[in-house]
Amino acid sequence: MNKEEILFLKSMLLDRRGSILERVRKLAAAWHELEERAIELEEEAQKASIAKPYDQLDVNGKLEIEQIDLALTKMTIGEYGLCESCGDDISPRRLEVLPWARLCVECARDYEKQKITLPRTTEAVGVARLP
Repeated sequence: MNKEEILFLKSMLLDRRGSILERVRKLAAAWHELEERAIELEEEAQKASIAKPYDQLDVNGKLEIEQIDLALTKMTIGEYGLCESCGDDISPRRLEVLPWARLCVECARDYEKQKITLPRTTEAVGVARLP
């Protein structure tokens, strides 16, 4: 993968990271607004049902940011675009669609069939080689 491709993908990752953080910020502001209102008993139940989707979006956003941060770290140490399972290159086409991909298509299929999950991103960073 050449420098221009990596810079393009890095830009995609940073843009996506920014949009997730903005979405989380907006959700937090909306949640804060709900908390400030005087809520009657009926509205309390409605608030409780609204909280679950907000919480899930926040968790999903955090997980995606972790994946993006791992991809950016791998760019820094020169391991970006390498499959964590087989060590082969991840296709540029796959990275354009999913720039934080950690597995090549073949390994991703194998992991899915066998119901294997990758280690958390914090664990993957801990074992990464430093330059």
